[in-house]
Amino acid sequence: MKKESAIIRNKNDFAKIIKNNFDFLFSKTEKINLGLCGGNSIIPILKILTKTKVNWPKINIFLTDERWVKSDHEESNFLIIKKYLIEKINIPKENINYFDIEKGLAEYNKKFKKNGNRLDFIFFGVGEDGHIASLFPHQKSLTNKSNKYIKIHNSPKPPKTRISLSPNVIKNSKFSVALFFGTSKKNSLENFLSSKITTNQCPAKIIKSSKKYFVFTDLK
Repeated sequence: MKKESAIIRNKNDFAKIIKNNFDFLFSKTEKINLGLCGGNSIIPILKILTKTKVNWPKINIFLTDERWVKSDHEESNFLIIKKYLIEKINIPKENINYFDIEKGLAEYNKKFKKNGNRLDFIFFGVGEDGHIASLFPHQKSLTNKSNKYIKIHNSPKPPKTRISLSPNVIKNSKFSVALFFGTSKKNSLENFLSSKITTNQCPAKIIKSSKKYFVFTDLK
């Protein structure tokens, strides 16, 4: 697949791209692994997904990252995905892979391995500092070479303990999307687009190694 990128600002155009990418993936594989982030940026995307005609029983949902909290905790990323997407679509319970703090990271990685140690389509909200998932600037996690979820012990944003996709999982994805919404993300978008800024400074740049990536933003 030829590497492509695009910056999209129109909601309807972006909805079409989402549908087209799902259709392409289903033409190549029987089941799709979808990675979803938490935070406010993902909410309008989840609303688009509820209206997208896809075969949800053939889609596995994983998290891009999660705080080290229970899945029903108010700070849980999964709680947002559950509220705005899962409760509104017809998807089998076994396709929903939330992080269970009681079972821990090893169990979550078992689920991930069972589904091929891969994510086909991933959505990332980008932080003001340029972080994606729980991969923050200048952190040791950016050099992790594994192909699984990793534990983050020193997140600069609370809570300090989290799980996150490793950089290699992101690089191996077929489609990745970076979301930049609001004026507070203007600087991180500029850094993402700048050839002078490194991945160590702006981890969102990791998605540029995906087979294909998109930027969806309301910034001019």
